[in-house]
Amino acid sequence: MKRIFYFLLLMFVFSLISTQAQIVIDSNEYNTTPGTKHYLYSYTDSSYSGFAVNVGSAGANQTWSYTSEQFPGGQITAYTVVDPAGTPAASDFPGAHHAWYSQEDTMALYQYFKYNSSELSYMGMAFVGDSISLLQSNPPERLLVFPAAYNSSWQNNTSSRTGTPGEFEWVDSTVSTSLIDAWGTITIPSGTYSCLRVKENKVYYTMSYVYGMLIYADTTSEISYSWFAENTGFLASITSLDNETDDDFSLAGDITIRTNGDVAIGDEQNLSVQSFELKQNYPNPFNPSTTIEYTLAQGENVELAVYNQLGQKVAGLFKGPQDAGLHAVTWNAQGFASGVYFYQLKTGSGRQITKKLLLMQ
Repeated sequence: MKRIFYFLLLMFVFSLISTQAQIVIDSNEYNTTPGTKHYLYSYTDSSYSGFAVNVGSAGANQTWSYTSEQFPGGQITAYTVVDPAGTPAASDFPGAHHAWYSQEDTMALYQYFKYNSSELSYMGMAFVGDSISLLQSNPPERLLVFPAAYNSSWQNNTSSRTGTPGEFEWVDSTVSTSLIDAWGTITIPSGTYSCLRVKENKVYYTMSYVYGMLIYADTTSEISYSWFAENTGFLASITSLDNETDDDFSLAGDITIRTNGDVAIGDEQNLSVQSFELKQNYPNPFNPSTTIEYTLAQGENVELAVYNQLGQKVAGLFKGPQDAGLHAVTWNAQGFASGVYFYQLKTGSGRQITKKLLLMQ
């Protein structure tokens, strides 16, 4: 009888310890200190067929583990928290509390955040090169509400608009519901953390107008999971393929993991060279020139071309053999009509990727 009693007592104590592991993130426990570095390892499925993931289960005292070795072929980007007042697009994001800055070749990216005692929200981004291109969220999209705790929930209904009002306009609207549906421990390259998991169900509505006439409309949905820790902030995120309906999806479109900053430049280059990737053009929207970057996993014949919305080829940007690695091509669209175009990368081995760009003359 004593042995049973002590066993039950141990189980009770263990349950108390497990319960105490549940965290609550208050606003003063989310690090926004200028100068803080964030190193994020990102992998995106360029084939749109998805890659295998295990998002885990909802509920209490869960465990997750994600490493860059599980998803080879990604790349590491360094972000620095900066004071928005000193950034080139400060006047376009009034009320921003802090910004994340990153640099890729000749293009600088600033992501702006609103932060106070009740919420952390994303305000939008600015691409800064020869000119400044903006993508603003109206109102800001809430990423966390404080205090952030298990079963906390919130909603977003945001939109962003680019183009010339009354002439050509591109409107993106988003409706989403977020829920902190799990808590536990996550192990990632930068360490092991007690964390909260946020599940977000999001629907995107995309429309383009020419002189008030709707010429393009599309609706897609996705499910994503993000992990956050006290005093560290963002840890990881996984996003489903488009139009996923299963919360326990096993195929993802992209993953981002917080990693350490002690990766050599050569290592970062090797990570990139392993992948076949077509990046989003920058700036986007653009007038009249934009840069398109892509990565080849091996040397082969490639073709990069631009198509209109009818599927007609309107510009050939490159065709021929290229070595493995990162490549960049500039498209000068002077003389082309404003509107939505598609750029496609095809290889001799039969792989292809297509993405959308927006010209505003």
